[in-house]
Amino acid sequence: MSIKNTEEQRSYLVVQHNDFIRHPRTDKLTARESNIAYFLISKLKKGDKDFMKVSFTVSEFCRVCGDDALSGNNYRGVKDALKSLADKSAWAEVEKGRHRLIRWLDDIEILDGSGMVTAILSQTIKPYLLNLTEHFTQSELRNYLALKSVYSKRLYELLRSYIHSKPEYAGRYIFTEFEIMDLKKRLNAENYGRFKDFRVNVLERAKREINAVSDMEMDFTPIKPGRMTTHISFSIKLKNSTDRLTSSVQADNTLDNKRRISDMTYEQGTLSDDILGTDKPKKGR
Repeated sequence: MSIKNTEEQRSYLVVQHNDFIRHPRTDKLTARESNIAYFLISKLKKGDKDFMKVSFTVSEFCRVCGDDALSGNNYRGVKDALKSLADKSAWAEVEKGRHRLIRWLDDIEILDGSGMVTAILSQTIKPYLLNLTEHFTQSELRNYLALKSVYSKRLYELLRSYIHSKPEYAGRYIFTEFEIMDLKKRLNAENYGRFKDFRVNVLERAKREINAVSDMEMDFTPIKPGRMTTHISFSIKLKNSTDRLTSSVQADNTLDNKRRISDMTYEQGTLSDDILGTDKPKKGR
């Protein structure tokens, strides 16, 4: 795959209904599983009215994500992540008192040798991905992939769903607020009991990553009416065209540098989960 084609695929749009983005996620995706989900959504075609069938190679996916496309470990890692993604489900309240079990994948097949993957996204998420005319968010795939932390990815898509993508909204601040336990639930970060840990490992890290490599700029303010922080207020805005271009270049550099680090580290046999983007919560956090 050429560099040009890799960069082109990173510009594909991830389009999701806002209700789907904002609903609390109980499936607890890892960063790699999230990347696969975003990658699959970005490859859906307009006008696809039946099965949401996507074909790609493991090598293609790795190159777009900035992973070593020739590594056997990455091949096995992607294969395992696809299975894990297919096994995960979550309840969604489609209307008050009525819940539906949402799955990511209905069928998946992988061909050894070529690494060709054929995946069919679940019909349960079809209404949230196809033929959307209102209340949806679209953003380039690179904005998601270049974020290393799974919490950064979730917070980015959650906050991004409150920003209109039209050029006239660039630079215009929007303010939104979340009750802290509700926010932790939406981010699958309920393992952070102490606010200090949540602030440092989730909010501050997400702020650094989002502001550096995405099309959005964000800041947050803890709301503390008494002795405890009860809510988080976010100020968010779409970057102007010049800053978005700068961030796109930074996102590509981040992904390409990740692959160079991956190549060197594989030679040494010491590749870490953080470099691969698994971003699993550590014990005691």
